[in-house]
Amino acid sequence: MLGRLRDHLEPGPPSSIRIVIGSGALLCLATLALKWRSDLQARVAVAAIGIMLILMAQLRPASLWNAGRTQDWRFLLGDRGMVLLYTLLGLAVVIGAWFVPLG
Repeated sequence: MLGRLRDHLEPGPPSSIRIVIGSGALLCLATLALKWRSDLQARVAVAAIGIMLILMAQLRPASLWNAGRTQDWRFLLGDRGMVLLYTLLGLAVVIGAWFVPLG
């Protein structure tokens, strides 16, 4: 199991950064289209952050995948471990956005 975490994964295709940026722009517009300062808008905004984390993990844009700090984490966790970490963190943020009470 741990050996599979160390498998080398190549960065995603060049279009992956455009997909991540485009999705982020659409999520921002969707958030801004909701009633200003509502609980729903706050939850959608936080969930959008989690969705962006999941997209970055699964698409692996080269600008993120080859960044210096990411290289350090990839060395420690392995490539699949890094994808798993980002995906689980994104899922936790999305789930938390809908189930954590707002204060």
